[in-house]
Amino acid sequence: MFRPPARSMTTVAAPRFCQGAPMLAATRQFARSWVFKAFLGVLILSFAIWGVGDMFTGSRAGVVATVGDKVVTAGELDETFRRRLQQLQQQTGQGITRADAIRFGLLEDSLQTLIAQRLIEAEAARLNLTTADETVGRMIVQEPAFHTAGQFDRQRFQALLRQTGLDERRYTEEVRAEQTRNALVGALRPLGNLPDAITQPLAERIGEARSGRLLVALDPDPATIPVPDDAVLQSFLAEHQDRFQAPERRDITAVLLSPELLADEITPDEAELREAYEAVIDRFRLAERRSVRQLRGAEEAALREAYTALRAGEAADDVAARIAGVAVSPLGRVEEAALPDAFAQPIFSAAGTGSITPPVQSAFGWHVFIIDDVLPPTVQPFAEVRDELAREVALERAIDELPALATALDDMIGGGATLEEAAETLLLPLVVARGVDREGRDAAGERLAVLDEWGQMLNEAFRAVEDEVSLLEELGEGRSFIYRIDAIRPAHPQTLDEARDEIVEAWRAEAARRAARERAAAALAALQNGEAMEAVRSAHGLVERSVEPQTRAERIAAPAVHDALFRTTTGSVAETTVDVRDGAAVLVVDRSTDIFDDVVAATLAEIEAGFARDILSQYEMALRRQHPISIDRRLLAQFFPVDD
Repeated sequence: MFRPPARSMTTVAAPRFCQGAPMLAATRQFARSWVFKAFLGVLILSFAIWGVGDMFTGSRAGVVATVGDKVVTAGELDETFRRRLQQLQQQTGQGITRADAIRFGLLEDSLQTLIAQRLIEAEAARLNLTTADETVGRMIVQEPAFHTAGQFDRQRFQALLRQTGLDERRYTEEVRAEQTRNALVGALRPLGNLPDAITQPLAERIGEARSGRLLVALDPDPATIPVPDDAVLQSFLAEHQDRFQAPERRDITAVLLSPELLADEITPDEAELREAYEAVIDRFRLAERRSVRQLRGAEEAALREAYTALRAGEAADDVAARIAGVAVSPLGRVEEAALPDAFAQPIFSAAGTGSITPPVQSAFGWHVFIIDDVLPPTVQPFAEVRDELAREVALERAIDELPALATALDDMIGGGATLEEAAETLLLPLVVARGVDREGRDAAGERLAVLDEWGQMLNEAFRAVEDEVSLLEELGEGRSFIYRIDAIRPAHPQTLDEARDEIVEAWRAEAARRAARERAAAALAALQNGEAMEAVRSAHGLVERSVEPQTRAERIAAPAVHDALFRTTTGSVAETTVDVRDGAAVLVVDRSTDIFDDVVAATLAEIEAGFARDILSQYEMALRRQHPISIDRRLLAQFFPVDD
């Protein structure tokens, strides 16, 4: 019998009334920190700002919520909110602002947490529950934050209280309230522990892994299946009409304005290009470049030995082969500005070709550089950069001319000219797209290349009315367009003539799968009649494949196979065939293995935790009905503005 390990008390992510750092734990944490005194200073300052000192003396000033006769003050809320904000910032690694956190609901969640805690306190008071003085005293005495040399130190205890602005009576009552709250909630926790009669079957179900085999009847090659007559194809089309739908198509004529398109029509003259070359000649100056090899190693002594050998005329490859820990490699042709300082200075201060630098150290180890060649500074000649300059000059002229061209185009269209006439007069590119869909593809599936960057025009064009010329639309970056819808062919169900090739292909694929299913079904019937598995596999030409062990939650096989794996009794054959990627198959379930690993344990724990959370959440809802809650939203907005 499957037996999970013995369970301990389930750890439950508690509802709001159980959340928040306990006072003693918080005290312990801060008391051990070297920033404790700094924290106390900030805490005392915040008390002064929020009026928390009044809370300690019993005043209701700054009360943002009441729960029965219990209160939540602005100071308490601010402390809880700030702590949660810090946790959120640490978890996300982002500098979430206070205002954003309020907008995201963190303040409201913090308020509801405090309200939930007050609900427990109010219920404890209604039930006359409290924590005995002896228990409170023992908890305080046992608190390590108040110990010196392992023993309770009353002077340290009183000093810490003074620094936080608390008196002993108030602190004692806070400890009592916290302990009472925990005791009341703790009494509910056993209700969340599911009995073994439930967890045992769950564990067995979650932890069961099954494996098996597939006897696959492969799909025949669809191309080998004869094409049926039109009556069969027409019937197939009627059954699968939803798969054969023609999209809406439109004929669009457009004039496109962009610096790139206009630049294609502009040819700068030689004088203009020469002038541009002289104006930006600094761009074409090439700094001195050097071809360099290096000998590199981790030890200075080895590199100094290598340097001496190189100076004596020994080849770099021979030096690297002879001295342990030294390797030779090319740096290639380098410029000074592209090198780290540790490399640039020795390489470019060397005399010239054939120079060898003394060993230098970098973050990568020790280096000796060999200067193989020096290319002096030079300027790229005009001929080498002419085409680049021609494109740049054409683009600049296009950008300058576009506003005037756009105005002229708008005026001509407004004056009654057609798009074709305006494009011809102004020498603008005219785009004619016939029968394109919303993606810019024609009936053959080809996309008009010029439309790749004009998606917005397509979006607009498919909302426009037939025969209507659009306004001149701007896209930014100097691009604009104007178009006319010449024809609209609505979306419609395709006919056999329109989609014959696709329909034949789909019919053949389905016929191939049908043939595979028939073979698999015949094999299944033979197995169910008691024939030997190997004989059935051979007789029906089936391919055997293994089904790896898998649990219900961690599927490895295809969904249909996985479902059948857990519907079928171990050691038997599935009652029906299953489809696989390339055919139909008979499933044989071979093994069922009980496992219990961390994943199963975590799943069980989460189920129990969810059940316990439900119990605690229902208890909280019951308390909310028992004890009236009032929230001062005006005061909340005053203390916690969103626009700070």
